[in-house]
Amino acid sequence: MTAPTPPHPTEPAVHSRSRWIATSLVVAAVLALLGGLWLGFEQPLIDLALQQYHAPGWRRDLLRVRFENYGTFYLVASAAALVFAAALKNSKPASDTRRSAWSRTTIGIIAGIAIVGAAAAMYGLSTAEWESFGRPCWDGYCTYANRFRDVLFGDDPAALDRLLAFMRGNYHSNSPAGPVLTAIVGGTTGLATVTAYRAVVGTATFAAIACVWFGLLAQSAVSQSARAGALALLATHMLVIRSAFFPQTDALVLAWSTALLVVAWRRWTHPRRWHSPACFALLVSGLFVKLSFLPALALIPLWAAFGWIRPRSGATPTTIARVVGEGAVFALIPAAIYFGFQRGLGTFERFGHELSRTSTEDTLLAFVLMSLLHAALFSGLLIATARRRLESFDSFLLLWVALYLLSLWASGASGWDRFYLPIVPALTVVAARGLDEIGSSFGPGVLWSAVALIAGLNYAALALRLYY
Repeated sequence: MTAPTPPHPTEPAVHSRSRWIATSLVVAAVLALLGGLWLGFEQPLIDLALQQYHAPGWRRDLLRVRFENYGTFYLVASAAALVFAAALKNSKPASDTRRSAWSRTTIGIIAGIAIVGAAAAMYGLSTAEWESFGRPCWDGYCTYANRFRDVLFGDDPAALDRLLAFMRGNYHSNSPAGPVLTAIVGGTTGLATVTAYRAVVGTATFAAIACVWFGLLAQSAVSQSARAGALALLATHMLVIRSAFFPQTDALVLAWSTALLVVAWRRWTHPRRWHSPACFALLVSGLFVKLSFLPALALIPLWAAFGWIRPRSGATPTTIARVVGEGAVFALIPAAIYFGFQRGLGTFERFGHELSRTSTEDTLLAFVLMSLLHAALFSGLLIATARRRLESFDSFLLLWVALYLLSLWASGASGWDRFYLPIVPALTVVAARGLDEIGSSFGPGVLWSAVALIAGLNYAALALRLYY
């Protein structure tokens, strides 16, 4: 899709806007500086908060590090805001000559360097985070994968009985997709189970990034530099980096939900015969990845209902019959298959157990807000910048964000950053419009300055152990 040429801003308008944004950034920098200094002198308050936090000791230690390092992060954020304010103050209107100077080749080279560097940092930082916890394989997933590996690649006739016994006693038994994939990779390559698990998780992360670039950003009517910038933001996002090679199933939900967004939107706008079966397959298989994929069942029916209530201009009218049909095919039938699997294997009680365990001592408003800010703050600011340019594609992506967040909060899920990972691609793609707005007004140099500063803040947050 060729991006439409944005209206060329006049020099006075650009200077007025840059002055307003720069002033806002200076104010934000001052507030961040004051917040950092305040936290630096509030050790008694931090100690009191930790005394009232009833959780295992290692989580209290992690929270203490988070509290103590937020002050430093605020100082870093203050400096970043001042740097960007200076870049805006010295910016000039993006003339047609300056825009054309950034050729596809130049943008491709910049994006290539950024992605290679981000991939290396992703592996190193995610591995370091995993090793800081003692190289765990939590929730019995490695044991689960070993049970499947014994069945698929062993010759012990009792292996299937051991697998079924494990499934009936483990509360993650209704999420077998990750263990199955891990068993297949481990069994065919000879890798240790935890290494195979990390390979599966890493592949899922890069598959999600590929879906964003080739599927979602390709359908966004923004400039090529804005798309490349958005991809760089995704690859350097704190939540994406941490989960990229950490042996947990969050990256698998990221891959499945992002692929569903790609196919579901194409099915709605440029339908092909394979789109409906692909959506159905993604929905059914995604349910076996992790419990947090459940809200995806409502995505297609809700979007159909939105099209019925507010039909798009020139589009084929959506009828109530289609809304009901979408609900039956893409929600009820996949759910019936999923729960039928549980009934058949006698693991239905484990589903209720897993659902109840989503709420812990970390189901507090403060934790939820911090995780939401970690996931959405910078994307939210960019989206706000281009709020008047949002289109139906952006509404579709934001519907997924709203649906997922409502489901997460309604279930009382803990305020853990990794639970918010599936909304990051959708927010980043919509945020590309904000980058496009910056590029069209102030030039590609300011656009990439924004990308570099946001990426730097994400890396700083990881280095300061703010992830929780």
